[in-house]
Amino acid sequence: VVIIMNIQLDLSKTIMNNNPIHFIVCCSGGADSMALLDMAYHYICNQQEQNDKSNTTLSVFHVKHGMSANQNNWAELVQRYGSSLGLDVYVANVNPEQIKLTETEARAKRYAALDEYIQILDKKLSSNTTKCPLDPQCTQFIVLTGHHKDDRLENFLISIFSPLLSF
Repeated sequence: VVIIMNIQLDLSKTIMNNNPIHFIVCCSGGADSMALLDMAYHYICNQQEQNDKSNTTLSVFHVKHGMSANQNNWAELVQRYGSSLGLDVYVANVNPEQIKLTETEARAKRYAALDEYIQILDKKLSSNTTKCPLDPQCTQFIVLTGHHKDDRLENFLISIFSPLLSF
């Protein structure tokens, strides 16, 4: 509960700067990322009700790596749940040939797909041509990941995107 309160306080500071904010929940379909998606959805709904913040949006990002026989089931679960919340769900198939990838190769493909998705969203959501984070028309992207304590993805994402994100 304390962690959630701290996250909410930090996010409130970011949202209060009046720039458009778009949250991207990286969702594998596992319990941790589904809980994060649910929490982010309700947090944003609450912010919009309290502050009438129509400039705060949320979408879901899911990756099919071709590394699991159940990847289509996971993608369908994420798609169905995100759609039931009225959210856009982006499913990236980074290994359509389903060749065996190392974890490093899968990670590189995942990050490339996430970067591509952010660029698509940036074109869709940002109305300015200058990309200054202080420009009130420039959309800020906040990438949310939920992982178990042994997962290194979160730390890697933070190190890559920290120049673009507000902490």
